[in-house]
Amino acid sequence: MIDRYTLTPGQLQKAIALDHTYKIIGLGDLCFALVLLLLMLELGGWRWVRDRVARGRASVFFAVFVGALVLASLPFGVWAHHVSLAYGLSVQGWGSWFGDRAKSLVLSLVVAVPLLLGARVLLRRAPHRAWLWIALAAVPVQLALVFASPYVIDPLFERFEPLSAGHAALVEKLARVVDRSGESIPPSRMFIMKASDKHTTLNAYVTGFGASKRVVVWDTTADQRPDDEVLFVFGHELGHYALGHVVRGLVIGCLAGFLVLFLAQRLVLRLMSRYRLERLDDLAAFGLHAIVLVMLALAMEPIGNALSRRQEHDADIYGQEILHGLVPDPRQTAAHAFQALGEQSLDLPDPSPLWVWWRYSHPSISERVRFAAQYDPWTLGTPRYFR
Repeated sequence: MIDRYTLTPGQLQKAIALDHTYKIIGLGDLCFALVLLLLMLELGGWRWVRDRVARGRASVFFAVFVGALVLASLPFGVWAHHVSLAYGLSVQGWGSWFGDRAKSLVLSLVVAVPLLLGARVLLRRAPHRAWLWIALAAVPVQLALVFASPYVIDPLFERFEPLSAGHAALVEKLARVVDRSGESIPPSRMFIMKASDKHTTLNAYVTGFGASKRVVVWDTTADQRPDDEVLFVFGHELGHYALGHVVRGLVIGCLAGFLVLFLAQRLVLRLMSRYRLERLDDLAAFGLHAIVLVMLALAMEPIGNALSRRQEHDADIYGQEILHGLVPDPRQTAAHAFQALGEQSLDLPDPSPLWVWWRYSHPSISERVRFAAQYDPWTLGTPRYFR
């Protein structure tokens, strides 16, 4: 019986060291990006790129701009991958890893450069209301990216197969969970991701919306864990469907975009004279836009993560409740699933509350195990989703 998340002494030592290293990498990556952006502003780097490299051509400038921002994270990305290999969290070779980084760079250029060109047009034609028009234009772009991601973006980096292809018996069990939820998710929307090509950890997720909406289970989860635990993981992801988290996330993201862009434009206008910038649509001003947007996003990160942790907790409850009567002990099924997830990922049993508040998009594994082990609403007649 599991009532709390624990690690062996050897695992705990590794988890502490890994947590310490990842914090250094995360903070180092953030500080490096901010220092780079600040130096480019203070030393007139973006003006030099505009005048000497791009020669005023916006598309060339934005290609250099996006490429520089993406490549700035490469040193810490290399370090993070080295650590994941050293701790056995990844099995992806360096050739494949650099290939993924190259794909990410190309994808960023293909998507971001046209968007930045469009933003510049809006900044030129409606400088006082540009934040509003850019925010409005961003809504269909976000919707299109979320819708297209399962079809276009995800397959660039991972291999997917219908879950029924290699796990027909599991699909039959999952169908019983779907029937109980009242949702309509045919086997054609259940996928297995060949995560074992790159990872040793466990995971599953929900993505897309409308016709592209689907649940994806990593093969490491489906192949290594008992079916009851896979049902719980699936139930959790199904909860994101049933509780409207994808749509809600899009709405909140769009509303946050309005606020961030409004504040960003106000701050940029106040700071332009300091960097000898006269117009919002000046190509060099996009360096100032970038650092202001990064700082605002950093300030709002705890709010977004708090909302995410709430949704994940609700999905945990949904996943546990939907298994009531389908597995012998939903509480222990969920607790064992979280214990395995934490062990495989070397999650720290007692992370810093401040770090959780700032960086965790999910409740800590310790919180999830404790809650799962004691959650029994039927004794009191208080289930939230399933009577």
